[in-house]
Amino acid sequence: MKMLSVDEAKEQLGALIEAAKRGEEIVLTENGTPVARLSATETVSDEERRKEAGQRLLEKLRKGYDLGGRDWTRDDLHERGSLP
Repeated sequence: MKMLSVDEAKEQLGALIEAAKRGEEIVLTENGTPVARLSATETVSDEERRKEAGQRLLEKLRKGYDLGGRDWTRDDLHERGSLP
């Protein structure tokens, strides 16, 4: 883990970003006190993101929605004036 001041980091930002991409962690300090951390982000492909979204949707659909404890009929849902 590399530690350097915010002022030093300003001068070396490009190199620090490249180091973070390689997996290094950089801690930025002010007056010797750690104030921020620079590290690489985890990248997720669009395909993985879609798969996760689909799984969340299926989970919600399986769980269902609370309709207030009432068994609604088709007529209840489609006729005006029958909803509370």
